[in-house]
Amino acid sequence: MDDDTYHYIIVWFIPFIFVIGIVIFVYILSSGVRIYHHLFEPLSSPLHETFEHNRTMSEEKKARTIAKAQFTRAEGHLLQALNDGKDKWAIERRYDDLKARWDKTQDAHDGYVLTLENDDDAVKEATWIDEIADRFSKIELSVSKMFDAPKQCEEKIRTESVDDTKATVQQRGVKIERMKLAVFKGDIRKYPEFKREFIKYIQPQCQAEELPFVLKGYLDESVKEEVNNVSDVYAEMWKRLDMKYGNIGKLVDAILSDVKKLSSNNSHPSEVLKMINTVEKAWRDLKALGQGNELCNSTTISIIEQAMTQQMKTEWIKIIASKAFDSGKKFLSLLEFVRDWRCRIEYALAEIREEEALDQSNQHAPVHQVTGRRSTVRKQRCWLHNIDGPTGEHPIWKCRLFQSKPVSERKNLVSINNACKRCLVAGCPGVANNEDCQRNFKCSVQGCGERHNALLHEEVAGVHHNQNGCNAGLISPLLPIQEMDASS
Repeated sequence: MDDDTYHYIIVWFIPFIFVIGIVIFVYILSSGVRIYHHLFEPLSSPLHETFEHNRTMSEEKKARTIAKAQFTRAEGHLLQALNDGKDKWAIERRYDDLKARWDKTQDAHDGYVLTLENDDDAVKEATWIDEIADRFSKIELSVSKMFDAPKQCEEKIRTESVDDTKATVQQRGVKIERMKLAVFKGDIRKYPEFKREFIKYIQPQCQAEELPFVLKGYLDESVKEEVNNVSDVYAEMWKRLDMKYGNIGKLVDAILSDVKKLSSNNSHPSEVLKMINTVEKAWRDLKALGQGNELCNSTTISIIEQAMTQQMKTEWIKIIASKAFDSGKKFLSLLEFVRDWRCRIEYALAEIREEEALDQSNQHAPVHQVTGRRSTVRKQRCWLHNIDGPTGEHPIWKCRLFQSKPVSERKNLVSINNACKRCLVAGCPGVANNEDCQRNFKCSVQGCGERHNALLHEEVAGVHHNQNGCNAGLISPLLPIQEMDASS
């Protein structure tokens, strides 16, 4: 064999044979695979499916176990928050987490049950999810009761209040409406009363876990901010409110501040009553705090004395001047005095109202004025009543209320109303100087002859002359007879 032939065989024939061999091998191999699948696949398929099913069921069961563990952990956190009395926000957050874990646990259980081929196994697995469902239901009930009960309690209180308003108590024919507790708005003077009434009337109607939420319902928004910084623990909420509004020192200062603001600039009965009520309320509030001695000092007594009218001061001096009392007894005597004075004012105001009602039903007769040479007739108005219309159309010397008062009080009223001490007419030139009185009256009381009206004479207080007419028993509707200066 020559070299060319040998070279041809090596270069072309041997690679060709190699390629043909590979093709034949691939064909035989693919045929073998087809023959294997054709012969053995029907036998291996159930085994493969069983293997895949078992793997899937194992995975689903593992997922269910993990979901249960997560639920148990969330359950423990929520129970701990409930037992520790955490605030509402923390409990809500942990409750929402538990609900999410419960939903995942149900989904995991359903996925596992779907992998079970035997119905009996599915029934047995139902007890597993039922046990977790019972645990979730109990916690859900507790949380729901905590959140809903305060609202129900508050609604119950409001409903009872509305029912009591509509169906009022019948007692001897009088309808009585129950008291309603007002919202506390931060007034330090009203805090002790608010706390006392809440504990007495609202607290007994609520469960212990409901009280924090109900208490917040009776606080103004500005006051709620004070308790939002503490957990919803009832005792801690009152402790925080006591620190801000129940400080005895601050409360005493506020009460004493009201007393120090008393002024004597106005002697009107309503202002005097306001002054007396301020003193009484200060004493009542401080006494309830056990701090009544804060008022029993010479400074406070002096402030109250300066707020009195001149007539009150005169009466008070008569009572206290001859007694050697310490500050405590002196204040108690002063308190009794202003209370008695309030009764006088209220009695006098009641008389004025009765006088007004009576005068509205009667037409007053014209008043005669003596002017020296002749008489003229014109209507006079009573400056004590100072009322527009027919009610006040009577002269002051005819006023039964004025006549019933002591002479000292009559003089004080004349001075307050800028009336003349001789003719009792408001605006008379004799107000500034009784020498300038237009009528030039002198007191008609025997042995007096001073330049003042007989009704202002100390020795004739309460004396009424006999007279005829519609006002029998009272001073005459005519101007009281006075002695006239010869010059007039």
